[in-house]
Amino acid sequence: VTRKLSSVIENETLADSAQLIALVYMAMMIPIVWLLLRPSPESMGLRPDGEAALKVGEVAPPPDGWDYDDAIHSRYFKVLSFAFVLLMAAQVGAIQHLFKLVADRVDTNAARLGVSLLAGVSVVARISGGIAAAKISINKLINFLIVVQIIGIAIIGVSTSKTPIMIGVVVMGLAIGNLLILHPLLLAQAFGVKDYPRIYGTASLLMVFGVASGPFIVGALRDLTSYRTAFLVMAALAVFGGLVFRVIGEPGDHHRRTHNRPSTPRSTRSLLAPVVFDVTEVTVDA
Repeated sequence: VTRKLSSVIENETLADSAQLIALVYMAMMIPIVWLLLRPSPESMGLRPDGEAALKVGEVAPPPDGWDYDDAIHSRYFKVLSFAFVLLMAAQVGAIQHLFKLVADRVDTNAARLGVSLLAGVSVVARISGGIAAAKISINKLINFLIVVQIIGIAIIGVSTSKTPIMIGVVVMGLAIGNLLILHPLLLAQAFGVKDYPRIYGTASLLMVFGVASGPFIVGALRDLTSYRTAFLVMAALAVFGGLVFRVIGEPGDHHRRTHNRPSTPRSTRSLLAPVVFDVTEVTVDA
């Protein structure tokens, strides 16, 4: 689909093809949402962590976790948000400019292949990451993915021919999206589910600063120097984000020392379900 859309944009321009793309998107998504969306897990007889369905008239216990104000003013939330602003700036900056970089260094067909390959690898990696997150420490998994992202961005930045660029795309594809979908699990483990929607919404809003600034920084550096320099700067930014992330420790460690609050809510595992099906953020710069 991505390769077809890039061809349409290249032939018709983005302004001329935007309405058609939006129409196709709606035609594909609305039936899926209508068929699959449910008002709540309870409406399907499901409860967190496989617990038995409530009996008629039985009231579910209140969710555990932190209050919103306490959570967003905690050291853990602030440091985690800063780390992910840096990581998302590096990741999205590289993704947004991938098509143009490959088109400049190889050709348009290779650029389309690179974007499609990135999306495909990302989908497979997200499924694997969702499974791994249920079995190992999320912090260790994220640290590993940060290293993978750094390597992938650096390979793309220094490569000038098709094969090594595609290798870099595959490496970077293993990390993109996985970092984004593990972020809410960290928040759930650290703060519980009581005010999780508001806590996650605020964290996502802060992350927008990285998502928005990354492509701009890459574009500005490319105009001033080259894509090589721009991508290496993004790799360095990811290194900095990784170092910041390492100082926060496991979710809940800091809170147990200072607030003596529960660090792993019983319903955290239920948040793994949407991990597998998050959508890859791949855009095409034609």
